[in-house]
Amino acid sequence: MLRIVFYYFYGLLVGYFFMRKFYFLSFVVGALLLLSCNKEKVPRASFIYKQDKGGIVTFTNTSAGVVDELVWSFGDDSPLSSEVAPQHRFIKAGTYSVSLTATNSAGSNTYTESIDIVAGVQLSFNDHPRFKDASGYFYARNIYEFDPGSPLVFKQVRGSAVAALYDSTNFLVSVGKVNVNGDLLEHNADNSYAKEGKDSSWYYSNPSLYWSADGGNGYPAMVENVPFDFPEISGIITNALLRSDSLFVLKLAKTVNLADSVIWLIEYKGETMAEKHTAGGVNGVVFTKAELSKLVNSGNYTSKVIAFNVVRKTHNFKKVYYTKESYTEADLVVR
Repeated sequence: MLRIVFYYFYGLLVGYFFMRKFYFLSFVVGALLLLSCNKEKVPRASFIYKQDKGGIVTFTNTSAGVVDELVWSFGDDSPLSSEVAPQHRFIKAGTYSVSLTATNSAGSNTYTESIDIVAGVQLSFNDHPRFKDASGYFYARNIYEFDPGSPLVFKQVRGSAVAALYDSTNFLVSVGKVNVNGDLLEHNADNSYAKEGKDSSWYYSNPSLYWSADGGNGYPAMVENVPFDFPEISGIITNALLRSDSLFVLKLAKTVNLADSVIWLIEYKGETMAEKHTAGGVNGVVFTKAELSKLVNSGNYTSKVIAFNVVRKTHNFKKVYYTKESYTEADLVVR
């Protein structure tokens, strides 16, 4: 009997110590599993991109995991970027190795992809004249604002200037400092040049127009005194259009004088819906229903008239166009 009691209590004691050890091991394993689940993992870097004209590429970060920092390298010796979706312009054609590094407290990961930048169509500059054989442009424009009630008298005139010189792959290149009538143009990141008058304190008076550029990237130093006057322009007097009409006349208050050519535009939210070109000496143009086929939405449009004179010069076998432009615009309601 005593032997049975002894073995009974002995079994209870062994079981007690065994269960304590089991629970302790279970606790340790559970804690380790919990810590491993909460530990931050290294992110996985990735991106997608969309190419546009003129070497412009828009990148979008698609990295997986927790990301504390992003670093973009575009492979063209330009500064690094930390933006989530940077837009970058490559100024020469070629193959570029673009990399994105994603970092958090656990470490970093880098994704790299090769991007081919090929020569393409020259970037257009708003509504300025274009010429098929051009390697460069020097645009000078007077922008006239008219009172709708007095389309023969302008309220304000201000000047603008744009210079754009291309290489053989249709990328803009630097030509050093560029001046118009002694005023320095701003050299933009894409290698275009621009100056914009804020009011009537800066505009072009006839007939003086003097351009100068230092030269570079295949262009010599350029100094040109552009002849001719700026065209004479008046306000737009047609302000409504019915889509049911078979014809629409875009008309100025008086005839355009002293102009080689005139561009007539109808735009909707910055996109050209209809465009016609005429010689100077007219005060309007007729758009047919077929030419207005893009005007599918009713709403507020913009009509524009650009009258210009142009002279072409050759610099190191490159054809460069110099313009004198007079510009006006008006609201156009389409019903």
